[in-house]
Amino acid sequence: MPLATAGWTKKEGSLPLKFHDFKNEIGEMKNEFHELKREIVENKFKFPEFKNALSGQIAL
Repeated sequence: MPLATAGWTKKEGSLPLKFHDFKNEIGEMKNEFHELKREIVENKFKFPEFKNALSGQIAL
């Protein structure tokens, strides 16, 4: 999103502070992504069918 449309005004704060906010948001999203990835890996080992499906095998 262009900074001009990101709701930034001179009254709200300086551009570096707004950039810092966006950077923090991206960091939080990365953490959530890694947490979800970890859950997928944990579930893969809890459910063998899921593990087999992920590796391209069909479990009957």
